[in-house]
Amino acid sequence: MKGIVKNDNSPYAKRRAIGLDAVKWKSDRFWGKRHQKLKETTVPWLWQCVWDPEMGNIQQFLDTFKGGGKPEGKLRGSYWHDEILHKTIEAAVYLLAYEDDPQLEHLIEEAADKLAMAQREDGYLVLTQPRHRTKFKIATYHELYNMGHLITAGCVHYHLTGKTKLLDIAIKAADCIYNEFALQPEQYPNFSVTKSYIMAVIDLYRVTGTRKYLDLAAVLIDLHGRKVVPGDAQMNGVLVGNAEIALALSTSNAFAVKNLLEQLKGSDGRQSRVPLREEKHVVGHAVNFEYLYCSATDLYMETGERALLDMLHRLWDDLHRTKIAVHGGVSPFQHALTIRGDAAGECVGDRFDIPNYRSYHETCSQIGNAMWNWRLLLAEGEAKYADMMELEMYNATISSVGLDGTHWFYINPTKWLAEHETKHDHKHSGERSRPCHAPSYAHTCCPTNLTRFEAQMHGYMYTLEGDTLCIDHYGANVLDMDLESGGKFILEQETDYPWDGKVRIHLQEAPESGLKLKLRIPSWCVDGTLAVNEERQSATLEPNTYVVVDRPLRKGDTVELDLPMKVRYIRSHPKLDANLRQLAVQRGPIVYCLEAGDLPAGTSINQVRLPLNADFRPVYKPDLLDGVVALEGELWIEAIPDYDGPLYSSFEPAKMTKVSSQLIPYYGWSNRGEHEMSIWLPYV
Repeated sequence: MKGIVKNDNSPYAKRRAIGLDAVKWKSDRFWGKRHQKLKETTVPWLWQCVWDPEMGNIQQFLDTFKGGGKPEGKLRGSYWHDEILHKTIEAAVYLLAYEDDPQLEHLIEEAADKLAMAQREDGYLVLTQPRHRTKFKIATYHELYNMGHLITAGCVHYHLTGKTKLLDIAIKAADCIYNEFALQPEQYPNFSVTKSYIMAVIDLYRVTGTRKYLDLAAVLIDLHGRKVVPGDAQMNGVLVGNAEIALALSTSNAFAVKNLLEQLKGSDGRQSRVPLREEKHVVGHAVNFEYLYCSATDLYMETGERALLDMLHRLWDDLHRTKIAVHGGVSPFQHALTIRGDAAGECVGDRFDIPNYRSYHETCSQIGNAMWNWRLLLAEGEAKYADMMELEMYNATISSVGLDGTHWFYINPTKWLAEHETKHDHKHSGERSRPCHAPSYAHTCCPTNLTRFEAQMHGYMYTLEGDTLCIDHYGANVLDMDLESGGKFILEQETDYPWDGKVRIHLQEAPESGLKLKLRIPSWCVDGTLAVNEERQSATLEPNTYVVVDRPLRKGDTVELDLPMKVRYIRSHPKLDANLRQLAVQRGPIVYCLEAGDLPAGTSINQVRLPLNADFRPVYKPDLLDGVVALEGELWIEAIPDYDGPLYSSFEPAKMTKVSSQLIPYYGWSNRGEHEMSIWLPYV
């Protein structure tokens, strides 16, 4: 199976990924339209950004790294800048797996040639290295992260196309990491940054069968939380048991000093203060912890280590029961202190600490959560993991790209008061509604990450459990594939999901023994029904479970699943005080929001009150936001006068006026100009 990951031989995986060449979207439906935009607009434009001297500027990095000297002119870019090339290649490969494209194939080959020419003899290839001119000393220079995405691109390219040029580069890069870290791990206590590299070497193990790469992944996970005893450990050949030696190792660069000392003691920000198997709390930088948990899940699927699985269960509960926003956001803070007092950025907070105003929720965080839940779905097959993926897929991930396919929104707050937030100079603040920057020197990770995520979306729709096909997500598509036990089937999924919960599944071709089928019932669905060939089935459709069709399906059989999409008010846990006496609105998998542009002129979001007896009517509007179901209804507006008085004053009730308005899907906000926005609304 040429799936997103190659886990068909993973001994402790309950499910297997399906082939990325097996699913074809229907071009006039939700994911089909987005895929067309991605292929025709976003990926070509992103590829242009990679090489544009004023944007990605990768050619300058390639030339400087290959030349081994000082750059001509200033090297403008982040330490993780390599990813703009590597993840764009990965996205392009997923599109190639979906449909042949000679021009795209040529661009990938051309990039591979340039990378091969630049790679050093020992396999080291980090294009940003001339900016810091060190090698594996300071973890936050992102060398492992960059090489991780390089290795992933090589694995994906080989796995899906059979070509070895990028794979050869990936193997040399992985050998470089192995020779440094697996052979002398004592030199690298807590050497940890965003964990793309651990997933990558497990991918390499899966496509090559070379055991040392799996061993390397285990070493890299074990380095987290490793305690440094004076005189017991070395870093680059020098004892690092005390701060004076650590300082001597560093340069006069304060950034390097800070990060080297952090490596000695570990930090919550990078999940290196506590050994992973002992961790009880989700802490720190969200992409750091999501990618680490992805890696641990991948490792579990290969080794079956129970301690890893117990830890993953414990941390899944901590995140998804106490720390995730209603739209799927898992990094509410731009900057914060962890529960143990470590500074962290783009991070999760304490239990039930999820603010709305000025909330952050960087895009890559939600994508990381979808990636983690998908791996847990492969490992265990439980519906709750697919359910969490669905929340991410339709809400706080795809909200990050404009509907034109070329404007990017780095953060995904649950409340936005535009005039307060668009004037900040910090690179991450205020970008959501300008619209945001294109991928550039400082903005590479979210655009490239979302592009590859959407490019592989068709690979998430189904999984295999033995010879049973599991429909994990719904969308109009045709699945055409062979079973490993023999026999071919073609299955058509006809639906207007996510706008309508009616799903018609028609088996156009089936193996002689028939096709066994399981269908996920989302957690938001009550009173769903299932029929086979128009005969109502007696099975109870429990939310957040899978229902099994009671017999193998034959050619010509039709399964009809009806998942009623009722408009629901959502409340939060009483301990989440940011949402006290406020409600959110959801219909099906879609979380809705209110934009001030849908209110009378001059009305602020802060004046809106949500009637408890509101009767929101779903209305499909083909000319709104490329075609969405909006929720039409009445809201109360509190007449709050302009105020320039003291910070606190006596309360006097204000007049309330009822107005007709609409709520829109959260993912579509800020596509009609800059407006205030909120998911949560006070109720009356």
